[in-house]
Amino acid sequence: MHNIMRYLDKQKFEWLIADNGLYVSAAEDQDDSSEGMSDHTFLSRHLANTVEGIDPSLLTQLDELMLSSQQIDRERNYLSCWYLGTDETEKMWEEFGKDGIVMFSNESALMSSFPEPLEHGMSCYPVIYDDDLKNSALHEPLRVKHYKYHLQREFRIVFSLSKYSVLTGFEGTGVRDGDQLSHQSSHITQCMSQKGREQALKVIRRKNRGFVLNCSFGSAIYEVRAHPQATDEELNDIKMRLQSIGLRCEVKHSQLWR
Repeated sequence: MHNIMRYLDKQKFEWLIADNGLYVSAAEDQDDSSEGMSDHTFLSRHLANTVEGIDPSLLTQLDELMLSSQQIDRERNYLSCWYLGTDETEKMWEEFGKDGIVMFSNESALMSSFPEPLEHGMSCYPVIYDDDLKNSALHEPLRVKHYKYHLQREFRIVFSLSKYSVLTGFEGTGVRDGDQLSHQSSHITQCMSQKGREQALKVIRRKNRGFVLNCSFGSAIYEVRAHPQATDEELNDIKMRLQSIGLRCEVKHSQLWR
């Protein structure tokens, strides 16, 4: 079980309070422009080197297919980026939490804080930082980032809109199981409880280019710390604002407070 932390700068803290839920943003909208991308020619080059006489036009079509698939995944997979560990650093505060807060949780508590049936569209894992693997990560490119980002030690939550839509019809694309829409088919939805079926469209909402997922922060977060320059007055204000969304955990000054 991983201990994880999430920095929020002042603006994102304001949004957290207003949303009263966890915001996830599309992979294509991350600061890293290569997010979710691998070398889309990796497979065709392998085939060209190992299959004698293969039709070059097939390889071109394969490249186009791989590139299109990656772009669709970047559009329909949404991320919330956390970080492994419990130790603060000035660099992370400056880059991700300026004038804001850092929240502490663990993998189990966080993933258990989402109402049914959100879990069916969610996964979580530590990011791997490897330049060579980044180019060849055809099946799960969101798991791998370039090594230059390794100091972030990211742990990410991934929400798959495609999976959730198939199960629930939320922003559906007309996927069918025989003569029924997928979310109307008992074969498809048997993994969900009755409660999950009933509230599937109530526990998520669109916000701009991303989504807000309902989240019980009170059970997910066990500690919050204010930014290193925070005054006692700011600390009390943060505590009261967190209580307004049901978060009554310990709120204290940063380890780096001075």
